[in-house]
Amino acid sequence: MKTLRIALVVLAGCTQMQPEPTSTQLQITITSPTNVGDVNNRLNGSGSNNAVTIDVAAFDENNQPEDGQAGHRDYNAQLGVFVHYLGTLSPYLTGAPLSTVQMVHGKAMNQQVLLPPVYGPTTIWLDDDSSANPEFVAGTSPTLWYRDPFTTDLQRPSSETAIDALSNEPLNGKNVSVNGSQFGATGRLVVTSVYSQGFTLADVQCGPNGAPPCTSVDYGYMDVFSFSAPQDQRSRFVVEGEVIDGYAGGVSEFDGLTELGFPQSFVNEDAPDINPAREPAPVKFDTSWFSAPINFEHNESGMIEVDNTVVCPLDSDYTTFKQWKLDPSGSGDPTTCAGKNIINVVSAGTLDLDPGTLVGKPLPRIVGNLRPINIGSFNVWIIYPRTMADLTTQ
Repeated sequence: MKTLRIALVVLAGCTQMQPEPTSTQLQITITSPTNVGDVNNRLNGSGSNNAVTIDVAAFDENNQPEDGQAGHRDYNAQLGVFVHYLGTLSPYLTGAPLSTVQMVHGKAMNQQVLLPPVYGPTTIWLDDDSSANPEFVAGTSPTLWYRDPFTTDLQRPSSETAIDALSNEPLNGKNVSVNGSQFGATGRLVVTSVYSQGFTLADVQCGPNGAPPCTSVDYGYMDVFSFSAPQDQRSRFVVEGEVIDGYAGGVSEFDGLTELGFPQSFVNEDAPDINPAREPAPVKFDTSWFSAPINFEHNESGMIEVDNTVVCPLDSDYTTFKQWKLDPSGSGDPTTCAGKNIINVVSAGTLDLDPGTLVGKPLPRIVGNLRPINIGSFNVWIIYPRTMADLTTQ
């Protein structure tokens, strides 16, 4: 593979030319696994901790080995190892490579590469940009075909104990296509809420032929941000309780909330399958989540139920963001929530309700879609009820 890169650096009115790229080509052969799969026959697993073994050879523009023999060019360089999947390189070229390969006399044999979690068509990328004297040489391997991601793969952090576990998912910045449920024939992707700029879904396990009731799992939810009223590929509006066949778009972290942006939503049936009975029961919130906030992450973009709370006085957050607050402890002075762990509620535009009429009163039950804000150690937990049926005031 040839690459041409010419860099112009302008300093104090002078133009400096970087060294002209060589015509060295890298040939990368996968020796293990012997079967790399294809679009219809995917490899088991997602590549996590899977070792791939490669041989690397350098050739010149005349397809002669660069082994230093018989007048041949002698290629000796350290190559950085990257992996390309879901539309981008990992790590980005501006970061440190996964590992390195040392070329000696134009060869590096039996090199083992440990892949991170990868999905879909995947290639191994090598280049010498990180070497002491780069010649701008690069090459890619044949394609390895792993399974496509599921919803949980988009949501689950690399480590639940990592300092950024609430705000950094492994597929952030990737372009994904989720083509079904992780539960196979008994699974469904069910729409659980619809708003003016998107919808949420749950990957659920149902009975035979998708019969309700259906249950959800940790990390099995997604917020699909469509910028306007969400529609499927036939321009039909998405509705709550509908089963969709898949969705695609770009994964991003917006202040700790995993979103799918610039989406496509796929409903293949002429008559959409709509059955609200398939929606999973909301997960009951427990005050212990405040001391173990990974529990909020388990249920991000899912429906949660908060019981036996007291409504706090409205404050500047209500004036600015229409957020009103709940004291889940249900005890203490009902006129203030200062210094307490609280749950925020945004109901404007969905509920015919003035929360000011509830201040200081107990609230037996409220259900809402959980959308947190996580910026460093700053955490705000917000729920979005859908209709008045999500609220019990007496």
